[in-house]
This record gives sequence, structure tokens and C-alpha cells, in this order.
Amino acid sequence: MANNPMPIRKTVYNKEHINKVVKREFTTFTQPVPENTQLTLEDFFALYEELFYEIPINGEEGTHEYLVKRSSELYKLDDSTDDIQPLLDEITNLRAQIIDNETEIIALQEQVANQNVKN
Repeated sequence: MANNPMPIRKTVYNKEHINKVVKREFTTFTQPVPENTQLTLEDFFALYEELFYEIPINGEEGTHEYLVKRSSELYKLDDSTDDIQPLLDEITNLRAQIIDNETEIIALQEQVANQNVKN
């Protein structure tokens, strides 16, 4: 093979023109995989069970107290005392009966004491 010179071509770009021709940001050969940041209910409850004892009990946010208050906005917790009111009334009546009985016992004890003094 003969030594034939091979012509070389060189293209020179000025500074302003190079940015139009050459991309300067980093690219990859594969498409980036999008991160799935969507938390499913299953993921949420798994994390909740995992973090259950690390969650503070009381406080404005990030606590069990907050979770109960927030959840009760959807699931109405019955704060009424309709179920307990009859029981509370019965307790009040029984206390009144106890006071009446104790008063009667004291009166009877005074009568017995007065009769013993007279005899």
C-alpha cells in the first residue's frame, strides 16, 4: 500500500456557536426510571404499624392524638352521653338514697343515745 496522505478536515466553532451545536448537560444512554412516590394504602398501614410505638401520644401534629382527631372528622365518634345518661342518673339516685339512709342512721343513733342517757 502506498503512502498516500489522507486529508483531514477540521471544523472550528467560535464560543457563541459551540453552545448551539454541543449539548453541555449530562445525558444517559437509557431512559431514567421515574420514581413512584405515590404511597398506597397498603404502604401507609405497613409504615403505620412499623412506626406505631415511635409516634408520640400527645401533641398538635404527628401524634396519635392528631390521628384520632383527624380521623374522627370522617368517622364520627359519638361524643354524646345518650348511652351513659341513664346510668349517670341511676348513680345520682343511688347517691341520694345513700345520703338519706345515712341521715336516718344518724337520727336513729341519736335516739338510741338519748334513750340510754335517760335510763
